[in-house]
Amino acid sequence: MSTGSRSKRTQSLTDPSEYESTVPEIPMLQRLSEGTRKAVSQLMLQISKAYELSPGEILYERGQEDENTGALLVRGTMRVRRRGGEPIFVEAPEILGEIRHLLKATERSATVEAENDVTVLEFSWPDFDYMATKLEGLSPAQFQEFQAVLRQWAKERLAQLGGEDSDAL
Repeated sequence: MSTGSRSKRTQSLTDPSEYESTVPEIPMLQRLSEGTRKAVSQLMLQISKAYELSPGEILYERGQEDENTGALLVRGTMRVRRRGGEPIFVEAPEILGEIRHLLKATERSATVEAENDVTVLEFSWPDFDYMATKLEGLSPAQFQEFQAVLRQWAKERLAQLGGEDSDAL
């Protein structure tokens, strides 16, 4: 169980577009071709809202049901802990919430807590998928590339966290 406090997710006055140079540096996005990385980064910035979290505040809590959001960690460090295992520390820039999205679960699989002052750009995965596919934010080939890279990234993250359900991805 986490010792942190539930986040009130104080919305930042910062415009997500201020992180235009940070988002493409996210290691998972670095695995994409240049054109896909640029298109995905722009789409994520377009649909995100910036939030500030203080040390100990929880972004996601294991078992929590939510609206299937993801987050781009653009400043600071988050502690990620799954089922009482050893935590991993994730430093900006990074993507969070990908496992919950890919598992199509209704609950969070890990607790994600601010280790220090952080800024996250939170977005809706359903909005991302809709804008990417229906509004042609990405070509079909770019969307397939993104999904394949995201799936592989999530499997690696689950392995780091001691997850036994990586085959479900």
